[in-house]
Amino acid sequence: MEEYIDARLYIIIPVLYAVGAALKKSRVSDWLIPFIIGVAGIVLATAYIFATDAPQGASEVLTALFSGICQGMLCASASVYANNLVKQAAKRLTDGGDLK
Repeated sequence: MEEYIDARLYIIIPVLYAVGAALKKSRVSDWLIPFIIGVAGIVLATAYIFATDAPQGASEVLTALFSGICQGMLCASASVYANNLVKQAAKRLTDGGDLK
């Protein structure tokens, strides 16, 4: 995973997981949650990249934007995947099976 997601941005994954859990308990429709998580991931990753790298000039700004979008989408995907793993494991256990 470290080859794709910048190690500095790993913290975004559990943050997005928590945001998704909070949204799940709210009145937001389930189908909207992955989209909200995606946008939040892009915003957080882009904000972090701009805050820490301070791009100078149009080329660096565009590179930072591209990186923020890609990194945010990857973090959001990892968060949604983690949620799905937890949900499927819980379903397996409540159906009377074990995790074998």
